Amino acid sequence: MLFVVCQTAFRAPSKGLPAAGNSTSVRRDPESAIRASEHFRGAVQQPLVAQAHTGDAVLSHDTVDIHSIPRQQVVSPHLSAVPEVARVLRRLGLGCLPAGAVESFAGRNDNWAGTTSTGAAVFVKQVADRDPARPGFHRAVSFERFIARTPVPGLLAPRCVGWDEPSGLQVFAWLRGTRSGAELIADRAFAEVHAHQVGRAIGALHGAGFDERDGIDRTPPPLPSVELLRALPLRHFLEATAAELAFWQLLQPDRQLVDALAALREAEAAAEPRPVHGDLRLDQLLVDGDAVFVTDWEEFRLGDPARDVGGFVGDWLSYAVRGITAVDDADTTALSDHDIIARGTAELTRVRPLLRSFWAGYRQARPVRDPQLESRATAFAGWHMFDRLLATSQRSPRLSAVQRAGAGVGRNAVLAPQRFAGVLGLDVTV
Repeated sequence: MLFVVCQTAFRAPSKGLPAAGNSTSVRRDPESAIRASEHFRGAVQQPLVAQAHTGDAVLSHDTVDIHSIPRQQVVSPHLSAVPEVARVLRRLGLGCLPAGAVESFAGRNDNWAGTTSTGAAVFVKQVADRDPARPGFHRAVSFERFIARTPVPGLLAPRCVGWDEPSGLQVFAWLRGTRSGAELIADRAFAEVHAHQVGRAIGALHGAGFDERDGIDRTPPPLPSVELLRALPLRHFLEATAAELAFWQLLQPDRQLVDALAALREAEAAAEPRPVHGDLRLDQLLVDGDAVFVTDWEEFRLGDPARDVGGFVGDWLSYAVRGITAVDDADTTALSDHDIIARGTAELTRVRPLLRSFWAGYRQARPVRDPQLESRATAFAGWHMFDRLLATSQRSPRLSAVQRAGAGVGRNAVLAPQRFAGVLGLDVTV
């Protein structure tokens, strides 16, 4: 059932978030977090609120355009279809890439990697910007200017050779032979030393000075969008998958969750802005031995450090929930509540030492005390569960029981972050 509305009632969210250490009921046992998954597993679908027009409506495409958020793609076009790559490589004095010896990697950006005619190993990326102003490209370039002017100890990033604004291309030295963090997780090879290094690198980034001449973006990230939680644009409703509509049907009627996310956005806006990656996930990491490189800086901006911390922690939480499904589970709908809780608890217990190592490294690099950092980071880790579910739903016909379980875990982290910061390893002091 679809309600087409002009306005919806708005309840002012509570101001701010409680600090992680201010609650007498702080939880540190992983089972308590996984049990929270019960909220959405048997949820009854509610009517979906959509927006038919703009004007004085609660949402218009001038405020939030969900279609401007890039979606993941798998296949990059053949080099012959992108002549700008050859032009930019020649301009940089790197020769050309032989079309028959080029690799591409899955991701939201078209990319090509190989050895040029001059012997240079390069990775070329075309930033996927739907906005003609190319905000993602400009944020990535602002990072290169920032890091050239303000070296950050411990932060490793692929060396950028050059870029071309008209085509949105960036050229990097190819880190041949590295493996992504996601690949290491699949092999259970992502170690505490890697997590600690990521924590130190991100902590150093957040503590770094910055220069206004770097042109760092100050606009807030688009998600979580309180407007979309209250009403969907009709265009988005018509183009969404069934799973995506089911996703919004879970969230829209949950007034507690909507208000908590609104409070999180307010707390984010009030936090001291620092240089942040803005989209920190495990598949943004490239690992070479014990060295970890942080890539994909299209969301680089001045923002709340808690978003980066929550992104890293939330990605591990997402992998833990996905681990509920065993390889030999032919039918995930047959999993009982006991199975989901037991498996989820075991997975979260397994990854928690990695989260503690990350947080210890972060605190070593950035000892400045923000009394609400852990709470905001835990809430952003909870939102990350919804963010990943949204990304998956855009390519799926339905939401599984395990995916709904993940949403339940995320909801609990958003509603009561001060109680679950310790569960997620954010209780290490240095």
